[in-house]
Amino acid sequence: MKKKKNQFNIPILLLTWQRNKEVEALISKLRKINAVNLYINSDGYSLNKKNSKQIDKILETRSTILKNIDWDCKLQIKFNNKNLGCKNSVIEAINWFFENEESGIILEEDCIPDISFFYYCAELLKKYKNHKSIGCITGVNFQNNQKVSDSSYYFSKYNHCWGWATWKDKWEIFDKDINFWPKMKSQKEWEIDKSMKEEERNYWEKVFENSYLNLIDSWAYPWLASLWYKNKLTITPEYNLVSNVGFDGLATHTKNRFSRASNQKTYSLKKIIHNSAIKINIKADRYTFKNHFLEYKSQNIGIKMINKIKLFINIFLNPKKGFLFIKDKINS
Repeated sequence: MKKKKNQFNIPILLLTWQRNKEVEALISKLRKINAVNLYINSDGYSLNKKNSKQIDKILETRSTILKNIDWDCKLQIKFNNKNLGCKNSVIEAINWFFENEESGIILEEDCIPDISFFYYCAELLKKYKNHKSIGCITGVNFQNNQKVSDSSYYFSKYNHCWGWATWKDKWEIFDKDINFWPKMKSQKEWEIDKSMKEEERNYWEKVFENSYLNLIDSWAYPWLASLWYKNKLTITPEYNLVSNVGFDGLATHTKNRFSRASNQKTYSLKKIIHNSAIKINIKADRYTFKNHFLEYKSQNIGIKMINKIKLFINIFLNPKKGFLFIKDKINS
């Protein structure tokens, strides 16, 4: 009698759209671990002649999902009829996921993990389930192979969402509109990192301000702001476990093929050595800020012009936010 392969029971949510080859690679990983509790989300499309190629890619990707998940598992699928956009589609998918599960792993279609990523998440989801100071677990590391701790992971204020895990009760702190931002912005120090340098704080003030004014089609920035507002840390692996292979024209934000963050090498975590002290690694975070986030600081003229147009539209649609923004600029 053939021995049945061990099952991986932790719920996994895949966020998909139009990357057929990448989705096929992800499914191959899920088959290897025998994942038995799967949720698949696919954003929709607009019925427009100009979008015919995009529609074909979306339908091809959905076909790959249905054809390749061919093992015995609990499979739940949410294929959107309409295109909700990057921010709203992801938020709805994660809300749907946690309506049914208490914790789980979340992967976007262009984020390819090492197999050990799944077991790393599984063990840490269990270990830190009741730790109020922990908000989530990421599989991404931007330390460029520098060792920053004596364990298999460290604690960071940065949540990298290219392969991550969290708990239902932690996701409940998420405010997609970051309505708390005016209050948070007025604080002289942010509790998450009271030693934050002025350059770093100024950078994130601009990002959160643009998110608050709906100038950025991103769910990840509001999620990061929500974690900081509630003073939640992220568990980060000592070495990178997930590679984002989606730096190209299909991406919403990661379009620069030459970015150092593109196609990062992944490593295998053989054994998890636990970190004894739940304390933010300020040195590692400063390195991540300087060597990762500042890469996105310089925007081209076209993007800046688009953001200005969006700003005027949002001020018109939401006068209250617009008034607060203009008042703040005058007083600053």
